[in-house]
Amino acid sequence: MKDIRSAIPQPLPEGLELSELDPIYREQPHARLDRLRCEAPRYQDPASETGRLFLTRHADVRAALIDRSLTRDTKKTYSRGAEAVPDTLLDKDGEELALGRMLVARAFDTRGVESRRGLITQIIDDALDGLGARFDAMRDFAAPIPIRVMTAIFGLPQDNLAQLRDWAEDAAVLGMHPNRTTEQNIRLMTSAAGLRKLVFDTIAARRAEPRDDLLSTLVLAEANGRRLDDSEVAPLCIFGMIAGSLTTTDLIGNTIVLLLQNPDQRALLEGNPRLVACAVEESLRLEPPVSAVARHVVEDGEVMGCPMRAGGTVKASLLAANHDPDLCEEPHAFRIDRLVVPKHFAFGGGAHGCLGAGLARLEAQLAVERLLARFPGLSLVPTDMPRKKTTYGFRGYARIPLSR
Repeated sequence: MKDIRSAIPQPLPEGLELSELDPIYREQPHARLDRLRCEAPRYQDPASETGRLFLTRHADVRAALIDRSLTRDTKKTYSRGAEAVPDTLLDKDGEELALGRMLVARAFDTRGVESRRGLITQIIDDALDGLGARFDAMRDFAAPIPIRVMTAIFGLPQDNLAQLRDWAEDAAVLGMHPNRTTEQNIRLMTSAAGLRKLVFDTIAARRAEPRDDLLSTLVLAEANGRRLDDSEVAPLCIFGMIAGSLTTTDLIGNTIVLLLQNPDQRALLEGNPRLVACAVEESLRLEPPVSAVARHVVEDGEVMGCPMRAGGTVKASLLAANHDPDLCEEPHAFRIDRLVVPKHFAFGGGAHGCLGAGLARLEAQLAVERLLARFPGLSLVPTDMPRKKTTYGFRGYARIPLSR
């Protein structure tokens, strides 16, 4: 007898069903994202009280990221008394955004990134030297590298990097969590306070005695005829630390897993190590560390033909856009030898495109290249497979047990 349930249209996913907090979406997001792209590419999510437009097509995501009528500055849309949001020049629009990017851009341009190749290589080799016969690629390798790089760039103390990284992760992951528990709220406030104190204390030290680091540059910088005050410098440092360490950690971990799960692609890389840049780029496309970004509606009107109220959110799914069949053939396949590198959105786009993209790419390329060269027998542990993180808006692994 035919199962009539198969003929009944299933409701479209909504709310947290389109986030990494949902166990099905976390492991197999594209069953839902592909369906939305086909049936409702400009999806007005009924679970959102303030209005959410969820975009899955590459062209629509691109349009949203360059749309200057939308804002990333939540202070333009949140009413007074709403939850406090980070106040950083990099979250602003127009002249304020241009100023924020100008202040930190030199440290992350091509010359600035390349000048740190030796530092990054030494940090990676130090991490490799400490690995045992079995190790967790996230805890023991991927995580320590970016936090050491970013603290060196900004000039923050490096005597307790594990604590600093925990604070940064809590600030990012719990800060974006839509349904925090009381315990998580306490942890978020504690971590944010610890991170702020460390940064403000270091700013005070750099004002007294500048050094050759980015924080000193920000402290001494002038904008509109005046120097930035501590409340303007600190968020730039905190934002840079969070963005530059956590997402790069996930990029390294994601690339390792993809290569080990696709032995034919690993063989291609081992046969031609210059393909490491392509491997990292394909990892970025396939598993972007940030799965979606938000833009906010400032005034009542239409966005892409859809009615939206002021304060509503346009959620651009970078993950869905990167897997759009219009972007490339076999969009769900990991192929490091693509003749044309797809123009993915792993680093966002538009005026708010990631300033640290070049640094993240170099760290991941060197980390993967040197890991595989040092341990040619590296493999996943069959009895203890990688486990993904349960985080809102981020795609990465909690653990990657490896044997060398």
